Amino acid sequence: HHRSQILRPRHPSRITMYGEAEGMLLLSEEIGQTITPREKIGISNLPDQLVRDADYSFNLMILGEPSSGKKSLAETLLGIPMAQFQECRSRTTGPRITEYRAVLREGAVKCKFGVALATDIGSQMDKSSLDKVVVGALQRKFEVFLEAEISTTRSAVRDDTRIHACIYMLSPTGREVKESDLLIMRAIHHRVNLIPVIVKADGFTESELSAFKESVTTALQTHGIQVFTPTHPEVRSAYEAGSPLATVSSREQITVGGRAVRVRQYPWGVVEVENPKHSQVGKLRDLVLRDCTYELIQSTHSDKYEAFRHERLVKIGFKDHDPEGKPIPLAERIEAKRRDIDGSHDDAVRELRQKFVKMANEKEAQFIKAREELSENYAKLTEIHTQEKTKYRKQLEELTAQREAWEASRTKGKDKGRK
Repeated sequence: HHRSQILRPRHPSRITMYGEAEGMLLLSEEIGQTITPREKIGISNLPDQLVRDADYSFNLMILGEPSSGKKSLAETLLGIPMAQFQECRSRTTGPRITEYRAVLREGAVKCKFGVALATDIGSQMDKSSLDKVVVGALQRKFEVFLEAEISTTRSAVRDDTRIHACIYMLSPTGREVKESDLLIMRAIHHRVNLIPVIVKADGFTESELSAFKESVTTALQTHGIQVFTPTHPEVRSAYEAGSPLATVSSREQITVGGRAVRVRQYPWGVVEVENPKHSQVGKLRDLVLRDCTYELIQSTHSDKYEAFRHERLVKIGFKDHDPEGKPIPLAERIEAKRRDIDGSHDDAVRELRQKFVKMANEKEAQFIKAREELSENYAKLTEIHTQEKTKYRKQLEELTAQREAWEASRTKGKDKGRK
């Protein structure tokens, strides 16, 4: 037999704790040679089946300062008003993330599409908590997916709400990138595919835009901020030629040549949003929604999420290898984790018991001390009471004697008067 086949177990009755029969030759990692069947057997239909049956999910986050045009950019990219999406607003105050969700259909493909827009990001009073708000939102998405993935019911994994790409809108400041923008991008680039873009590019001259792009690129490299770069050579070269992309977005439409065109109108003229001479929003749409969508999804799962998953599982005590570098079977890892949990539980119970005994002893000592103080005070008060009682009795006897003497002297005076 070929060694990539599964053979019958030599000892069918001997089953290990890992669910494998001892003596069974498992599938080899070698896939064998490439063979082209003489007749069509049907495997070429797999891509069609994938398109027909796949459950796609894609979630886009857009960050930027207030009034930077986040919702306008989303509508420009998608060509759909955000009012048609289902809005999920956060109840928290201050900087928050508002999500918009819908199922988009294009031809035979359906995609659960989500747009997350940051509210009040970049406001002067909230700069200290910006990175925490955004990173917290990204990590919560990972946490939900991880919990669904390791649960016994895995159907919830289908609803992938992880953020696959983040468009960070850099406002036209003139020369340098704002420190608050660098702070947020530095905090999130490990958790999401970061795509910085320059917005309101119609406010620059060509020389100013070129200088600002160079400033942005230098700042990103200086601060070690990793941005998404396509792996396909043609797409990468086309993207890097204009990176970071400079965009203009608008909700206003006019009819030009019988078709609706998004524009921004000024007293001096009209800026066409889709015109590559005026705006690179078309390149941005191609990058995110046409050429690299699948790559963004895969990069999120295999790079960003895997790094988070590894970090979290290691933190709670899961290990893939023993100290000698040998792989640990899953059953052993689960059993070791169970022992750790049991041991931690026993330690916690023991610690609580010790704390309780200590607190009880301390309370008992306090009660004994208080009782001794009360007894001592009672004895002192009793002694004082006895002394006072003796003193007052003596005074009473003296007063009684004085009264009797006074009454006797008074009686003698009356007798002499009668005589």
